[in-house]
Amino acid sequence: MKRNRRIRKTTVHSLVTILIVLVLGACTSPFGPSEASFHADDANLSGGQGTLLIEVHGNVSSGDSLGASTVIPHIDLTTVDAYRVTLNGGPAGAPVPEPVEAAAGPDGSFQGPAEINDLVPGTWSVTVEALGTRDGAVTPLLRGIRENVPVQAGESVQVEITLEPPMDGTGSLAFSATWPESRGITALDYRIGSGGEPAHWTSLSTDQFTVTGADVSVSVVLPELASGTYLLTLRLDAGPLRADRYRAYAEEVVYVFENMTTIAEFELVEDHFTLRPPEPGSWEELEEQGIVVINPDGSLTFTDTGYTAPSGGDNIFIDPDDYSVSFSASGERRLYMNMPGVRTARLEILGALMTQGNGWGVFFHGSTQETGQFSGYTLQFDPGLGDRIVVREWVSGGERAPFISIDAAEYGIDLREAKNIFLEVDGPALRVLVEQPPGSSAVTVIDETDITLLPNVTGSARLEGFMGLRNWSTTNLTVQEIKLYVFD
Repeated sequence: MKRNRRIRKTTVHSLVTILIVLVLGACTSPFGPSEASFHADDANLSGGQGTLLIEVHGNVSSGDSLGASTVIPHIDLTTVDAYRVTLNGGPAGAPVPEPVEAAAGPDGSFQGPAEINDLVPGTWSVTVEALGTRDGAVTPLLRGIRENVPVQAGESVQVEITLEPPMDGTGSLAFSATWPESRGITALDYRIGSGGEPAHWTSLSTDQFTVTGADVSVSVVLPELASGTYLLTLRLDAGPLRADRYRAYAEEVVYVFENMTTIAEFELVEDHFTLRPPEPGSWEELEEQGIVVINPDGSLTFTDTGYTAPSGGDNIFIDPDDYSVSFSASGERRLYMNMPGVRTARLEILGALMTQGNGWGVFFHGSTQETGQFSGYTLQFDPGLGDRIVVREWVSGGERAPFISIDAAEYGIDLREAKNIFLEVDGPALRVLVEQPPGSSAVTVIDETDITLLPNVTGSARLEGFMGLRNWSTTNLTVQEIKLYVFD
C-alpha cells in the first residue's frame, strides 16, 4: 500500500505583528555621570538619561511569521481601545520607567507616538499589550514581548513584535473537512495532541457526514480546550482493508486562546489524494512492507511476517488471517516483534489462555547482541514459581532473579484462565493491568515509577527496546490478539 502526501490547505489567520521604532533622544539630565540620580557600573550609562520616543510605522498588520501550516483564531482588532508599552530588565541599578499608553484607532491601529522620559540607555525588554474591555474591566487582549532590545542615545532601533492573546483559561476548536464524494470515504479519524502527551484517535463514520452535491463534509467542535498549542491530525479511509485506508492525510498546528474559537477548514480536492511512498524508517513503511497493520485507532497489529522467532519457531503458529498467536510443544520458544526500539508504549495482549505448563512471559525494552543474546526484561506469568506474576531482568542472555514477585491469587487472578493483559512502559516506569475474564474491570497488579531503582536490577538497565513473547517448558499458550500503542 502506498502512503498519501499530507494536506495543508486550511483557513489561516496570522497573529498581529507591529513594527515599533524606538528613538532615544539626547540626554536630558543636567548632571554629569558622577551626579546622576542612580548608580551603575555600565559604561552605557555615562551619558545620563534621555526621552524614548515610541512610534509604529504603518498600521497594525497581519504577519506570516507562523507559517502556512499554523491556524489561530480570528482576532477582531476593532475591540482594541489602546496600546500599553512597558520596559523591564534594563541595566543594573537603572530605574524602571512607568508604562505608557497610546490610543488605538477605529481599525485597532496604534495611534502614537508615545514617550518614556528619563530612560537610561542600555538593553531592555519591551512588552506591548493591546487593551480592551472584557466583562466591564480593562484587560490585555493581546500581548507580545521582545527581549534584549538595545536602546542607545541618538540611535533608532526597529523592533518587530508579534502580539497574541494570553494563553490562560479555555477556548474552543472548530474544524471541518470537505472532499469529493467520488472518493468513497467511509471514515475520518482525527486526533489532537499537546505538549508531547499521547493523542488518541477519534473516528467519525458516514452517518456523521453531510453530502452536498458532489462533495462530502464533516464538522467537529471541541469546546473547553485548555489554551495552548496543539497538533491536529486528520486521515481519511475508504474501508477497513489496508489497501483502502489512508487515502488522504492532513496535519496542522492550531492555537487555542481563552474565550476564542479557532477555526480550521480542510478542503481536500482530487490532487490531495495523490499517492506517495511512506517516509523511510516510519511505521508507515513497516506497514508498506507488510510487517504491521496501522489500525484506525492508531494502534499497531503485527502480521504473520511481523515477528522473528530466534528459538522454537517450529512450535509457534501465527494465523495469517487474524494474526492470533499460539505456542505448543516443549522447550524455550521466543517471538520478537520486528520493530524499532520504543520507550513509551502500551502493549495489549488480548484473550491470552495458558492450558498447561510452567509459564510464559512478555519481553519489553529488549535488545540482542550479534550473538543473539537477549538483554532487557520479561513480565512472566509463572506457575513454576508458585503461581506468581514476576518481572526479571536479562543481561547478555543471562536471566536474573525476579525484582518483582506477586502472588496472583491475592488479586483474584488464575494463571490458567483467559485474560487480557495491558503492559505500559515509559522509560523506567512500568504499569501492568489484568482483566480476568476479558472485558471485566481491570486490576492494576504493578505500578512502579522507576524499576531501575529496585533490587536485582543492574546499573545497565535498559529504558527502551523491542517487545515480544516468551514460552517455556511444556506450556501451551494461545493469544487471540496483540495490539501495540506507541507514544514516543
